Order: sequence, then C-alpha cells, then structure tokens
Amino acid sequence: MRRLIVPIIAAVVLLTGCGTSAAERASQATSARASAQGYPVEVVSCGIPLRLDAPPSKVLVLGETGFSNLAALGLVDRVALRAGVAHFDSAAPDLQATYDAIPAVDAGRGENGAVILSTEVALKAGVDLVIGYDKGVDREALTKAGIKLYSPEAYCPTYAGGKASWHLVEEELTKLATIFGRPQNARRAIDDLRAKADQLRSQAGAARGSAAALYMPAGATKLRVYGVSSMIQPILEANALTNAYADNTKRVFDLSMEDLLARNPDWIVLLSSDADEEQTLKTFTSFNGAAQLKAVERNQVVVIPFVLTDPPNVLSVKGATMLSEKLKTK
Repeated sequence: MRRLIVPIIAAVVLLTGCGTSAAERASQATSARASAQGYPVEVVSCGIPLRLDAPPSKVLVLGETGFSNLAALGLVDRVALRAGVAHFDSAAPDLQATYDAIPAVDAGRGENGAVILSTEVALKAGVDLVIGYDKGVDREALTKAGIKLYSPEAYCPTYAGGKASWHLVEEELTKLATIFGRPQNARRAIDDLRAKADQLRSQAGAARGSAAALYMPAGATKLRVYGVSSMIQPILEANALTNAYADNTKRVFDLSMEDLLARNPDWIVLLSSDADEEQTLKTFTSFNGAAQLKAVERNQVVVIPFVLTDPPNVLSVKGATMLSEKLKTK
C-alpha cells in the first residue's frame, strides 16, 4: 500500500501543473515581470489615486499634453496614438516631427482649442492609458471602461495651486516616470532642468516692470490671462518681470479690456497656439481699446508659442529663454 502512495502523489502534482492554462501562466509571467520593474505603482491625478499593476501597454495623448515631458524622459516610443494636433512647430521642430509620425484617432475640437476624445474611440483603439484632461474626455466613462486617465495637475478641474515654480515641472516628470517604471529617467531630466533654470536666474538682470500674459489663438474673441499659479509666473520672474495678475491664484481666467487698461502693464506677452507672430499681433490689436495700452504704444508687445509655457513642462525653460531674446529686441 505504501508503494502506491508516492506514484499517486506524483500524479496529483503532475495533473495540478497540467491544469494551469497557458493564459494563466502568461498572466503569472507578466505579473512577475511587472513586480521586477517595481509595480504596482500609484500616482495622484486630480486628487484621484491612479494605480498601475504593470506598465501601460497602449498610450494615447490628447493634443500635446505631456508629450514634451515624455520626450525628456525618453518615453515617446511608448505613445501609440494621438488625438488632435500639436503646435510645437518651429519652437521644437524635432518634437513636432516625432509627434506627427504617431497615428491619429478621430477627435473633435472644443472651447479654446481643447481636443475632444470620445470614450467609444478610446475603446475601439484599445488603449489602456490616456494622457489628457477632463475637458477633453469623460473621466468617469473611461474608468468604467477600464481605461486610466492621467492629467497634468494644472489641467485638473479642481486645480488651485499657489505660486508656480520650476518645481512643478519636476513633479510632472516624476509622476510620468513613475507611471512608466522609469524613475532613473526622471532624475536625469530633473538635473538638466535645474541646470537650465539656474542659468536663467543668473541672467535675469534689472527689473523690467510689469507684464500680462494673454492666450491668443487665431481668431480669438475674448481675452484670457494667466495668473500666479501658471508657469507664466516663473517665466516672467526669470526675465525680471512682475506678473500684473499675480494677485489672482487662478491658472488662467477671462479678462475684460477695461481691466487690462486699468492695470496697464509695461509689457504684453501673447501666447500663440495656431497662428504665426504677425497673425497673433493682428488678432490682439483688433480688440477694441488695445491701442490705448501703454505696451502697445511703446511697441512692448511680444509673441511666444503657448506650447513653451503652460502647463508645467520641460519646454517652459525654453519659453523663458525665448522671451528673454524677444525682450532684447524691443
């Protein structure tokens, strides 16, 4: 009887191993690899914990959201699809070419040029992570469909940041690197960012007065200005300029020409998104009352690409440098 026990146990063990399906074995192998890469990981997006048990396998970006930061982290190859267009253009031509080469999905266009992506399109595309913003997607519907949404903090509906600084860029780099399991990439990108920011601070020079930064897409019919919690704040500070709207904690908000005339800043910085410099200037000066502004009278209006400013991204440093160069020509 004892001689039968060992063969029977061996047979049971063999049968148990055979009972593990190929799918189960593949899942176990995937989990093992994810664990070796440091997963699961968790970041907070718009106050909501975002947990990933493995690296995202198919990523879609809305417009240029997060794209320059992904490039700085060496992770643009992880982006499978895009919705909408980007406006890096001549400000970052290599980045524009990389972006344009990514296959696009159908998308709409909302207020202020926001890219609108339907949940149905995201599902059909088979993505598991969207890097975007709530104005462009239905976060709740995506979550129910099993698709995760990561939004830069500045794009969150509840965003009420304090005074912005270059540290906000560091936070975005850290979060994205965590999502993709590449924390070491963040360290390299942050070191590079700090070196560039330090150089800007050393070259700030004497105070230049006040400035208002206005979002000015082609055909704009209303004024929108950036407050103290936007990346415009450190960009202006790097150029010895005082934000005329530093008393407003909102990132961006509507503005009347009457209020702009009342504050009458020394400089106007126009942030263009889909128009060249000449068109952007023409759009702004067509606003009733613009000609009465001190900055317009003194020819102290400059244009820089919006993509080099906000939300927090590595190109914000380039935006500060470009602003410095533009100011020197006036």
